[in-house]
Amino acid sequence: MAEKRSLACDFLIVGAGSAGCVMANRLSEKSADEVILLESGKALDTLLLRMPKGFGKLMFDTKYVARFEAEPEPGTGGVADSWPRGKLMGGSSAVNGLFYTRGQPEDFNDWEALGNKGWGWKDIAPCFKAFEDHELGADEVRGVGGPMPVTGQKERHPLCDKVLETAKNLGLPVREDTNRPEQEGIGYVSYTAKNGRRMDAATAFVTPIKHRPNLRVLEQTEAIRIIFTGNKATGLLVKDASGTYEITVRKELVVSAGALESPKLLQLSGVGPKDYLQKFNIPVVVDLPGVGQNLHDHRLLCVQFRINQPLSINNELKGLGLIKNVLHYMLSSKGVLSSGPHDLIAFLKSEPELDRPDMELIMRPMSIKPGKLNMDVDQGHGMMFIGYQLRPKSRGEIMIRSNNPGDKPIIRPHALAHPEDIAYGPKLIKAIRKICATRPLADLVSFETFPAEQVKTDADAEKYYRDYGGTVYHPVGTCMMGQGADAVVDERLRVRGTEGLRVIDASVMPMIVSAHTHAATMAIAWRGAQMMAEDWQQ
Repeated sequence: MAEKRSLACDFLIVGAGSAGCVMANRLSEKSADEVILLESGKALDTLLLRMPKGFGKLMFDTKYVARFEAEPEPGTGGVADSWPRGKLMGGSSAVNGLFYTRGQPEDFNDWEALGNKGWGWKDIAPCFKAFEDHELGADEVRGVGGPMPVTGQKERHPLCDKVLETAKNLGLPVREDTNRPEQEGIGYVSYTAKNGRRMDAATAFVTPIKHRPNLRVLEQTEAIRIIFTGNKATGLLVKDASGTYEITVRKELVVSAGALESPKLLQLSGVGPKDYLQKFNIPVVVDLPGVGQNLHDHRLLCVQFRINQPLSINNELKGLGLIKNVLHYMLSSKGVLSSGPHDLIAFLKSEPELDRPDMELIMRPMSIKPGKLNMDVDQGHGMMFIGYQLRPKSRGEIMIRSNNPGDKPIIRPHALAHPEDIAYGPKLIKAIRKICATRPLADLVSFETFPAEQVKTDADAEKYYRDYGGTVYHPVGTCMMGQGADAVVDERLRVRGTEGLRVIDASVMPMIVSAHTHAATMAIAWRGAQMMAEDWQQ
């Protein structure tokens, strides 16, 4: 007990998610530096976690996720969105949909154009390549030998192949690797998996190096408040089953708690908008109005169809079919449960004159019963398309509710508030319907089951987007990297106005990547660790 209450380290990392696990791996590489990785959850290794198709259950099981309720808004149909975040080693990478998508080179060039030197594609592409172990082999873009396995769909599905053939007939390139710099096209999804089992950030980056004598992992330990001496972060107040104590930091404290929890910890510690913090009697260390602002997320809508042949996997995911497949997976790590929740991914342009894709579609050869947040498998045979706008313009905020660390923050997404964002409701539905009305896929479609007759006009589609749209669980931007007055961290990810404090996770994205966010978050951490090594070498 006494030893724990006098902990000290060179680098302290708060949060063992996609970013924090990468940071622990990289910062502990030099044996001279003592590193502590702090995680409020614990390490778990269950069948559901390892099974790629377990995603649909994981996201609603509070053994694995914490649920955050967003404020009801017009853009969410007047109801509260529920946002799950992983509460275990690996964070949300342990419960996500396993998508491995980097984003467009232009995404990172846009970051650099905002004054963030060192974040262009030329800087970030080598980071992806360094941590990948890609089954398609190394080339000028892909990497092999890194900690994170990247694999493709092991079993092609006849319904998916019909979609690919149809997309090709519509002029969309069919790609073996959907992570090339030329993003437009369609293909089978790349997953963070190995041998049919999920590979989360903790398993990939921390488990292999836990033997390092200079790395210590503290599970089930809550971060309460950053301790400052003047404006220098010198420690962290934490709480575990034994009580509350301090960890002294000799070099730097790295906040990698994610887009919801990182701004919360900063605000509780006196880093944030002065007037707001003073309402809760929090001593202000740095007046940073941007902390918690710039929240944005991808927002999806779903379109489903009944098909006239027994080609879907619906029967494989319920009743005796599910029992059979669970047993098959337990014995072999193969079969329908060994791949992620979606099979195909497409990046396309809503208008042909655009210089790059602005929409993403994902497809799976199954359907669910209509309704928001419903995961029950549909009766009969069907297929589902999900679509979303890649670069939304609506911006929300994350703000503390009180000065009590146990209170979850206030989440105001301001979803679909920007007129250009809500306009994607009609664009997405038209794109999906066009694919399904084109042969050979059209020959398999009996009728649209949802939204069907609810959506006949653009106005109907916008209403459907508000009422039945949902978060893609990609919140970013709440500790924005940049040069302006609203920026929280600089281009080296140092918290402005402080010393010895950085934020390194998805919250630093000034603009969301045109893809799922897991891969880019790992790349941010890899790049951030490079910058820290450079800074300390100097």
